[in-house]
Amino acid sequence: MKKVLAVIAVLMLSSPAFAKVESKGKLILGANVDYGYTKIGLMSVSGDISADNGVIYGGGIKAGYGVFKSGIVYCGLEFQQKELATKIRDMSGNYKEKFTQKFLDIPLAYRFLVGPMYADLGGFYGVRAGDMKYKDTGASTGSGTIDKKYTNDDYGVLLGIGGLIPVGDNGAIDIGLKAKAGYSYILDTPGNKLGCWSAALSVGYLVMF
Repeated sequence: MKKVLAVIAVLMLSSPAFAKVESKGKLILGANVDYGYTKIGLMSVSGDISADNGVIYGGGIKAGYGVFKSGIVYCGLEFQQKELATKIRDMSGNYKEKFTQKFLDIPLAYRFLVGPMYADLGGFYGVRAGDMKYKDTGASTGSGTIDKKYTNDDYGVLLGIGGLIPVGDNGAIDIGLKAKAGYSYILDTPGNKLGCWSAALSVGYLVMF
């Protein structure tokens, strides 16, 4: 992750032209794709269960408005597939269990602009899309779906850091790292309650006019 941040910083600082663009009073439209990793942030379980790394990916669109010279309020709509991964040890042996759920995430955040660099601070709400699926591999194998009464929508804090590489007069490539800390048990069975935290590389394009 440190190498990714270093590359982003070099690219941004080599593009000072975009730092002259003032965001106040301007409309911002953008689209992005994301790929990264998840970790179980909230966890209440019974038995010998530990957290493992999962995967998150997706994409979306956003729209914003420049309320200050160096500040943008934006909201969006993102399709995200989030995976919760666990390691389990019981009488059958050691095995891994993964839970996968699709969401339509609605982010709402404030973007602080510092030259070509930025930092995002806000929140998100994720609406479940379809059924949660599970798959076991190792000493125990199997797959299926989780009853919807044992799943919940997701919500939490959104943080981001990145930069803008200018393209033409009003466009820019948007590269950054995005973290979401969910404070909902998206899996909520009587024995196991799991929440999702994630960190992803986000690449997109935006226009400001």
